[in-house]
Amino acid sequence: MPDLQKGDSTDFSEDVFDVLPADNLKYALQERLTQLKSAISFIEARLAQGSHKVEGRLRIDMNGPYARYFRVRSSDDFKGEYIPKKKRSIAQALAQKDYDENVLAILQEQLSQVEQFLDFYNPAQVDDYYERLHPNRCSMIRPVRLSNEEFARRWLAIPYDPKPFAATDLEYYASNGLRVRSKSEVIIADTLTHMGVPFKYECPCKIRGLGKIHPDFTCLNLRSRKTILWEHLGMMDSPDYSSRAAKRINSYNAAGYNFGANLVATFETAEKPLSAKTVVQTIERFLM
Repeated sequence: MPDLQKGDSTDFSEDVFDVLPADNLKYALQERLTQLKSAISFIEARLAQGSHKVEGRLRIDMNGPYARYFRVRSSDDFKGEYIPKKKRSIAQALAQKDYDENVLAILQEQLSQVEQFLDFYNPAQVDDYYERLHPNRCSMIRPVRLSNEEFARRWLAIPYDPKPFAATDLEYYASNGLRVRSKSEVIIADTLTHMGVPFKYECPCKIRGLGKIHPDFTCLNLRSRKTILWEHLGMMDSPDYSSRAAKRINSYNAAGYNFGANLVATFETAEKPLSAKTVVQTIERFLM
């Protein structure tokens, strides 16, 4: 996967890279927690269905290549009651119930393990410790991990030459005075600023198949500390524009840029302009 931190126009100096990379384990486990709870609810609902209330458990006895099925109703019944072929649905129900009951126990144990881990695990401890130190002490230390504020400051401090404006270009300005090219880009820039996402406007980079280009926004996800490009495609009702946009996105994909990973895009037409809600949702999903 390409990383603009190593690109021509976005080089970090050696000391900017963290010895201790961003910790996404907690976020991954929180997502896993949600998945486990959903699976548990699904199995519990299935067990509550009438077809799963069949009594006993299934025993399978192999007679050469042929399987025979028995319903075992108690712990001291080692053989069980033979299930004839015409009642195979009973065997299927018992098999499903056996599976659901055992998998439910496994998932509940995994849920407990993840919850216990998350109760004690705090990936921010290293950052918190450093930030509690006296500033004079901090000045003498090279930490294994920069604070988000310092990382963002150094990332933003890297100089670059933005794409110049033509004399005939209309003037649009974000609330911080940044000049952009459209009302929609004002919305994006202002929302990024409001939500605390560091970004650069039309920062140049080289993309295989496109050469040197100026993506609309180059954003920094502080949680993952990854650079993500944001292209706003604002004239999708124009056949020529949409054709060029498709070619551009395809070139991004061919160069290793993928939606949601290191590339996001927003779209609009004259009938469906960009909404602030869409911008907020995009930032929450991909940049925070």
